Amino acid sequence: MHGLLIYLIYGWITQLVPDEWGLPYVNLLSPGSRREVASSPAALTLAAGIGVVLSGLTAALINHRVLHKVARTLRITNKFGDPDVWTYLMNSNETDWLVVRNPAQQLFYVGKIAVYSDEEDIREVVLVDTTVYDNMTGDEKYDAGIVYFSFSQEGITLEFPSRSDSIGKG
Repeated sequence: MHGLLIYLIYGWITQLVPDEWGLPYVNLLSPGSRREVASSPAALTLAAGIGVVLSGLTAALINHRVLHKVARTLRITNKFGDPDVWTYLMNSNETDWLVVRNPAQQLFYVGKIAVYSDEEDIREVVLVDTTVYDNMTGDEKYDAGIVYFSFSQEGITLEFPSRSDSIGKG
């Protein structure tokens, strides 16, 4: 697919630039035309440049899940394009603060997400500006600063407060 797009873009460019540039026109149906393009250093350099730009654009579209966002906007799908909900939530622009509840310790932690793991069985997250609270009373216990969490997917409850909530600092 990329090869075809490179040929099409190259063809459009050759129609726009002056003949003095020495870029042969490509006709996909003509073997002679394709050989002429393939033997031209200028044409090969331009095609390689188009390929690099096209690859960068494709990577950006994939990494930013543009196709999924467009499909969701058009109500074609409800899928979000990330491998799992953890990655979706952590990549969301709406997610910045996190509440980690640990019932076994009767504590909960409120902090700003700094970094997090990706698609692992053991999830990891680092919170900054973290405050520790008593899970039963809600009383603040202490400021913990930077806290690293490593946990399996069971046993910990995560909450993502909205930006307008007054939980934590911010």
